[in-house]
Amino acid sequence: MTEETRGCVYELSPEGIHQFTFTGKSEGGMDEFFDALTTILTTAPPDTLVLRYIVRLADSGSQTAVNELVKRFRKLEIALPQRPRGRTVILHKGDVMLTLMNTFLGVLAPQRDKTRFFKYTQLPEAIRWVLSDD
Repeated sequence: MTEETRGCVYELSPEGIHQFTFTGKSEGGMDEFFDALTTILTTAPPDTLVLRYIVRLADSGSQTAVNELVKRFRKLEIALPQRPRGRTVILHKGDVMLTLMNTFLGVLAPQRDKTRFFKYTQLPEAIRWVLSDD
C-alpha cells in the first residue's frame, strides 16, 4: 500500500523516537498503527528500558481516535505484559477535552508507562518531554 493511501505512516527519528502519523485517508489506520507497534514491542532488544513514541492524530475525529487508542492499548498491555516501558506523546489539534486528559493520565495509564497530550503547535516541547526521563 502506498503512503498516499495509508491510514497511519510510521518512521523512526534519528533520536530513536517511533513516530506515527494518522492521515485520515484510510479506516485501517488504527490497525496499521497497532500492527507496527506490536512489531516494535516484540522485536525490541531485551535490554531496552524505554521506547519513545510520538503519535500525531488526524485533524478530524480526534476524540474518537483517542477512545479507540485507549481501548486497544489496554488490550495490548494484557497481550504483552513483558515489554519495555513506554513514553508517549499524543499530538492533537487543540481540543479542550484532549488537553484535560493530561490530568487523568496517571489514573488511566499503566504506572510504568507515561503518556501526555500536546497540541500540534507544541511539537518542540513534546519532543523535549518524550526524550526526558522524569
